[in-house]
Order: sequence, then structure tokens, then C-alpha cells
Amino acid sequence: AIAPVDMARAVRSVLTLAARVAAAGSDVERDAAPLPTPLRERDASSTSSSLLVSEWRAWARDRAKATSEALPATSDLPSVESLFTEIDWIIEDAVVGQRRGSTDEPPAPWSIAEIAPRRTKTDDDDDASARELVLRESVAGLRALWNARLDDRVPLQYLTSTSHWRDLVLVVTPATLIPRPETERMVDFVADALRRSPELARAPWADLGTGSGALAIAVARELREVARRDENVFGEDSNDAPVVHAVDVDPAAIAVATENARRHGCFLNGSAIAFHVGSWFEPLDALGVDRFGGIVSNPPYIPSADVPHLQPEVVRHEPNLALDGGDGAGTRCVDAVVAGAATRLKPGGFLLLETNGGTQAEAIARSLREWCVGANAEGSFGGSFGGSGGVSATNATDGSSTAEKVFEDVAVLRDFCGVGRFVSARRKQ
Repeated sequence: AIAPVDMARAVRSVLTLAARVAAAGSDVERDAAPLPTPLRERDASSTSSSLLVSEWRAWARDRAKATSEALPATSDLPSVESLFTEIDWIIEDAVVGQRRGSTDEPPAPWSIAEIAPRRTKTDDDDDASARELVLRESVAGLRALWNARLDDRVPLQYLTSTSHWRDLVLVVTPATLIPRPETERMVDFVADALRRSPELARAPWADLGTGSGALAIAVARELREVARRDENVFGEDSNDAPVVHAVDVDPAAIAVATENARRHGCFLNGSAIAFHVGSWFEPLDALGVDRFGGIVSNPPYIPSADVPHLQPEVVRHEPNLALDGGDGAGTRCVDAVVAGAATRLKPGGFLLLETNGGTQAEAIARSLREWCVGANAEGSFGGSFGGSGGVSATNATDGSSTAEKVFEDVAVLRDFCGVGRFVSARRKQ
């Protein structure tokens, strides 16, 4: 772990970095400084009584309620209940444990339930308030963090350099989009595809627009599991290992993703991720990597006209490069991924995309069903998603039957809330 830093200074650093990202996009050398350590993994840096931590919790909750009441409904502030949850997450990450009698002993286990208000006060409450806690951040530092959360609308994940995603604890910075819970479903769909066709694990996979590396890491683990349980795929003495090629156009994002892969053991025997800086398939083409068993992507898909109206936490602080899908329907990046997948997936290869859901997802699915390649095919969507929202029935330039459809088993898949957000397909055998 890195040496603990003053939280007020860290908050100012995050705000400064976010401003530079907004002003200069991906050209800012955001990876020049060492990457931060997630709050929950930092060394102990201070102590405080349980009473002071409890008072901070009460102050933070009052501050959240007051801010919510003062702002208009159009401010799109998270609900008070959600903010209360964030407060408890901060405490859980910041508290190492209860200090023992000897400073040489590790802190004793501690639960946030010990400072949560009770209906009836007991003698144990007085004892708990006097207990000394070992903290990764001072109470004053936590106050500065919460002020930045409410006043500047900085996402909590950036302030704590932490994103909890599936069973991963990831480093995140303003160089990367914060991994969303709904994207976790993509890993489930990949696992389903590998159960049906375990031989796909033998070919390389690609994660395009990797960001923090969350999806690449999770897919690499699924591939490793296939190799572990199915000797028919790799062979007992095979030197082959499943490989995920993770691509992002922003070097700063690749630096974060590489660190996250290292943290989760993705460079050990039996699992590997190769990171590449570049636009979509370009760095992979330069290396001659193709015939993918699977291609996954959570590309920018928000229509440009909608980006300014996103929640302040998103539009002010998350990288526009990872959000803006272009004019019209916002499928500029989807176009590039699908066009490349049509010729680079091996027969039977699996394609999985996250989309804006709803009509966008359905339009993408319709076009995948009609996507053609051949002697008279364009080999790209040609912008058929955007503008008027129309979807071409074929990509053959003259209607010739020499063009063949590429994809089969096209489906719109639902997220945890029942929204049709993901589109999957297989390249025809």
C-alpha cells in the first residue's frame, strides 16, 4: 500500500484532475503520477474515538438531507437513502478496526452496527463510544471528502479510488468510467456462452474500450475456469493459455486497467490479459491478432445530444470519451465494433455488446440479423443506426445474393432491472 495521504489534499487532487480531463480530454498525461490505492486497502494513519466517528456519521447524514432539500428536483441528486448508504460505505472502508491495549497488536474486528443508533440506549453504548478506532483516514479528512461529494458532485468511487464490482475491488480514477452494476451481467452471459461452447476459450478474446479493465479481468477468469475444468479444451500438457486482448484509446485508462489486472493475478500462469493502446481493432490488426473466440465491448453509446443532460456526477467527472456515442442514435462506436467483429470472429465466435437499451438495442439487433458480407457487401453499417433511426435490411450495395449474412442467434438480453440492454450474437459457422 502507498503511504497514507491527507484526504483534503487528495480531494483537491481529484478535482484538479477531473478539471484537466474535462478541458483536455485523453491527451492529458494522467498516468504520470502513481496510481492511488483504494481507501479500504490503505495503511492505518490515525485513531479516533468511536463517538467522533458516530458524530461524523450523524453530521454527514444531516448534510445529505439538507443538501437534498435545498436543491431543486432537476438537480438529479441521488436519493437521501442512497447517500446514507454511501456514508456507511465510507466508514466501512475507512475503519481498520478497534484499537487493542497494545499498539503492537493488530486492531480487533469492528462493525458499523456498533455506532448505528439504537431505539433504547444501554450501558454498552457508553462503552462503545469510548472505544478507540484505528482509521485509514482522519475524521477531518472524511469531512472534506463528504463536502466534495455533495458540493462538487464528485462520485464517491473517485474520492475513495475504489469500485466494488462483482467480487473485485478495483482502482478507479477520472481516466476511467466507473464500472456499473448492470455491466456485471455481461460476465454471466460470457459464462453461459462458454458452457455451451467451451472450445471458444481456446481462441483469443477481446475487450474493446476496456476502461478500468473490469470486464477483461472477469472474462479472463471465466476463460481460466474453462481451462481448469475441461482438459479437452487445452489438453493436460498444453502450454496454451486463454488470452484476453484489452484495448483502449486512452493510455491513462490502460495504466489503470493494467494495475487492476496485476492486483487480481491476471498475469499468473493459466490466465493472461494483453493490454493495447489504440482505437478498437487497430492495435490488434497491427499485431496480426484475429480469429477471436469472443469479442465483448461496453462502448460509448450515449447520443451526443443527451450527454449534457446526464447526472452531474457523470457529465462533470467521468470521461466524455467513454460516454459520447456520437450524433443521431449514438452508435458510432458500436458501428466500429460490429464491423470489425463481422470479419474477425472465428466461426461460432461470440459477440456481446452493452447498449443504451430500449430502441437502440432493438435497432442494433435488427441490423445484426441482416448484416452481410460478400462480393457486393459494404462490410459496415454505413451509419444505418443513426440520424432518422432507420435500419437497413441489408448491407449489399446492389441487392445481390452473393452477400451472405454473418450473424446468427442474435438476442437482446436484459439487465438486473429487466431492461433490454445487451445484444449478443454468434458468427455463423
